[in-house]
Amino acid sequence: HTPAAPRDHQILTVFGAHPGSTRLYDDAGTGFGYQHGAYTWTEVRHTTNATGQVLTIGPAVGSFPGELRQRSWTVVFRDVARPTSVTVAGSRIEWSYDSAARTLTMRTSELSMSRPASVVLAT
Repeated sequence: HTPAAPRDHQILTVFGAHPGSTRLYDDAGTGFGYQHGAYTWTEVRHTTNATGQVLTIGPAVGSFPGELRQRSWTVVFRDVARPTSVTVAGSRIEWSYDSAARTLTMRTSELSMSRPASVVLAT
């Protein structure tokens, strides 16, 4: 079951340090506007480099009546080493790390759906 409207909070899970991507689809949840292009896609891309991992949440592309302007995210990184810092859109945030499960969990504040935001795990 999915709700009749877009959720203002989403949970993303990233597995390991392998690059990957996905897209999140949103529409009004009712009616047939989606058949005529009334929806959005939000691309999510995970990359790694010598200094850590980057999860980029892209801007929502498209539009529909009632679309969200902001959304918060909980991001769970599984099978990762404890980072030295975690930033979202360039600002340090609080996070928790379970060393036994090698899992990092963090939650963003509300982020604009009109511009990209990056979650950076520095090693």
